[in-house]
Amino acid sequence: MSENGTVEGSIVDGVRKVGEVLSDGAILESAALSWLDGGSTARLILDRDFAILWANRAARKVLQARQGLEEREGILTFGQNAGSGALAVEAGKLRGEEMLIQSYGLGGDMSAVIVIRLLPGDRAGETLYGLELRWRDEADHIQYAGYRAYFGVTQAEDRVLRQLLKGLTAEKCAANLDISVDTVRSHIRQLYSKMSVSSREALFHVMMPFRVQ
Repeated sequence: MSENGTVEGSIVDGVRKVGEVLSDGAILESAALSWLDGGSTARLILDRDFAILWANRAARKVLQARQGLEEREGILTFGQNAGSGALAVEAGKLRGEEMLIQSYGLGGDMSAVIVIRLLPGDRAGETLYGLELRWRDEADHIQYAGYRAYFGVTQAEDRVLRQLLKGLTAEKCAANLDISVDTVRSHIRQLYSKMSVSSREALFHVMMPFRVQ
């Protein structure tokens, strides 16, 4: 409650505080960067030559590991040939909301999907790119939260659900969990009923809001 002792007063006070924060660009910028810095997805801001202008914590960790993706004299390089020139040329063709998506082998068993977007620059003629790095096996590491209480998912159903979210078949789920295929299919029917879906694609869609970055 506010000093007025009313819910309306509390809302007004809250809106006023938000307005004060938004009026201070430095505070807002710092908060936005802190939020992005803590995400699990590796993100970088690059100039037209792929010089690294900013990298979040996840991206810095990848660069420091020097496993196929690294910084050389300030330039982002990747792949077995450590070349980014061809990708920079393709990125230069981006317009508006277009995205460039490329898949790369980074040596050994590592492979990644690189997503590049055009970002607005502060100065006329300035070109900035936002790059996201996603691993091919990312589904194995994605975390979900809050869905069990929301849908009433049991522990046994959850074990099957986690296998489904990795793209496994009912047969593979059964083998991994050491249960029968009939039991897996029974759990899948229960999950579909609780989530009001009729296909695996719809189940993936319903689970997206519960994905934790």
